[in-house]
Amino acid sequence: MGELHRCRHYLGPSGILERLIHDRRVLQVACSESRPREAWRRARLLSDRARAYTEMSGGSLRGFVDWCLVQADEKGRVAETVLPEIDDDAVRILTIHGAKGLEFPITILSGLSAQTARTDSGVQLLLDLNNSIEVSIREGIQTPNFRDAQGINQRFEDAETIRLLYVAATRCRDHLVISIHRGTDVDPDKPGRPGPGRLLARSLGEVGKHAVDVDLYPTEGSLSASRGPSGRNLPDRQTWLEEHDDALHGASWPRTVSATTIATHRASQKADEDRSRPDEVGRHGTGIGRAVHGALEILDFTATDPSDIVREHAIAEGLLGDLPTINALVRAGLTADSVRQAAVTRHWRELYVAAPIDNEANSPVVEGYIDLAFLEDRGAGPGLVIVDYKTDAVVDDADRMAKARRYRL
Repeated sequence: MGELHRCRHYLGPSGILERLIHDRRVLQVACSESRPREAWRRARLLSDRARAYTEMSGGSLRGFVDWCLVQADEKGRVAETVLPEIDDDAVRILTIHGAKGLEFPITILSGLSAQTARTDSGVQLLLDLNNSIEVSIREGIQTPNFRDAQGINQRFEDAETIRLLYVAATRCRDHLVISIHRGTDVDPDKPGRPGPGRLLARSLGEVGKHAVDVDLYPTEGSLSASRGPSGRNLPDRQTWLEEHDDALHGASWPRTVSATTIATHRASQKADEDRSRPDEVGRHGTGIGRAVHGALEILDFTATDPSDIVREHAIAEGLLGDLPTINALVRAGLTADSVRQAAVTRHWRELYVAAPIDNEANSPVVEGYIDLAFLEDRGAGPGLVIVDYKTDAVVDDADRMAKARRYRL
């Protein structure tokens, strides 16, 4: 748990979940159940949703857990197609939309002989090419250009049907099975649209009229002879192992390191004790800090009553019991001289910064976010002032100066 806690800053919810699935052998342990494939599908679905959640909002672990609780509610439903295992030997019945992106050795495309039901009865509202509304109440009671708009709409629907049939017909890898049984008493002048099979046949007939004949010639020639061994001497096993280990060691170093990771790595060697709760070890201190930072990030610096915003962030961190402490810290931040000065000049919040550690070619990059930066008008010109919000408790001026020296660049 401690290792996962340290990795949360750069792995995110999806990375933490995938590491848990791998380290705890979730997929392997599922083999002891009667239906392991169901467990595998659920694990993959949860992992995919965690990845999508991270890419969409970049949220925290707490936010992802809240999302999971909503999905676990009896009214929550996940509109997601759960893909089967590729070695599952079974016949599957899918809609065209559900089969999109999949491929099967044998595909049976059904429904081509069906007759499309009439859809032009009743009240209809359509748009013509000029985006004017055309209305039909019933046969004979229509706006003047309704028939033209209806023809345009039908062509669009036919094109969408052809597109869906293309998707369905290309799901097969080796064999496509279709039924050519059809009724012969179909009246082409009868109201209603043709079925999918007739629509596809009509489209293929149009394609044949515009086909271009291409003269094909057999390819002649022989394949090039295979190359022999290069003759390059292979290194001995010990040398290869050393080079292999060096390559893995170099590749394992992260290209970017956050300032928070550097700060928390050393702090994680000690007990994470909350200063406001000296007898309780937990995450409340960092939770209070996140709530204060989140409120100051979006609050107007001239706000006189930040109670609503403070309460929202306290609830988000699960620290409603610490609301008075968080509220006092936020109000202290708003009344600080540096924040008041930033309110009347050009400033930036949550400013992203990055810099290489040294001048080496493969040097990692330290990245992070500045809580607040603003321009200060000085005698020689404007200067940049960097503000970092801290919620640490200080005893006296000596303690405050000691903390300032630790944070100073």
